[in-house]
Amino acid sequence: NGKALHEDNSGYDDQNQYAKRGPRLANTIVYEGSRLKSGSTDDHYIYTYLGTGATQDALYDGTPTGYYFRKACHREAAAKYFIMPPQPIQIFRYAEVLLNYAEARNEYSGPSDEVYKALTAIREVAGIEPGDDELYGLKKDMNQDEMRVAIQNERRVEFAIEGHRFFDVRRWKIADKTDNKMMNGMEIRLNGDKKTYKEFGVRPHVFREAMYLFPIPDKEVSKSPDLIQNPYY
Repeated sequence: NGKALHEDNSGYDDQNQYAKRGPRLANTIVYEGSRLKSGSTDDHYIYTYLGTGATQDALYDGTPTGYYFRKACHREAAAKYFIMPPQPIQIFRYAEVLLNYAEARNEYSGPSDEVYKALTAIREVAGIEPGDDELYGLKKDMNQDEMRVAIQNERRVEFAIEGHRFFDVRRWKIADKTDNKMMNGMEIRLNGDKKTYKEFGVRPHVFREAMYLFPIPDKEVSKSPDLIQNPYY
């Protein structure tokens, strides 16, 4: 329904974490229980759990995080399975036109109807339910700051694994918060017929303020005393 996980009436269940999730999740990553196509098989299921009956796709065997990429991969590529046909990658999508417009319009004049329309158009194509208010899970009557966060999150979800996030968090100057923490994975264990979920740290990410800019090569800086190196290098 487009709501955040822990928002009221989102339908999220932390003991069944992949049920009732937005369609973009399954189109972006492969997770525990994902149904894929592999060759002539239409019901190839991926299991990342640990415990009795664990498969070659399990955590610590096929994946260090409990997830695999799906976006930008051919739909017959199945997790750790060896088949990987060629797959063209889109360079520029209409969703980017809409989100670029929504961001610019919100920064200029706030969350107008046009900004809402741009976001709901993306969410409609994504398969999210419109809801009674036809806002596709968006909060009604957001102020400029709230809309800015909503647009940033929409870009994060819509463009996951497409290379935008690296540049987005830097131009928004939020990389010191988003990229300066532990990267987590999901450990799922099967005990009898019950699965337990536990988030765990995979690898720490470090972001220094200097990383908002690239360093200027020393050979260029040394050409003139008027050339100054970027901060913190």
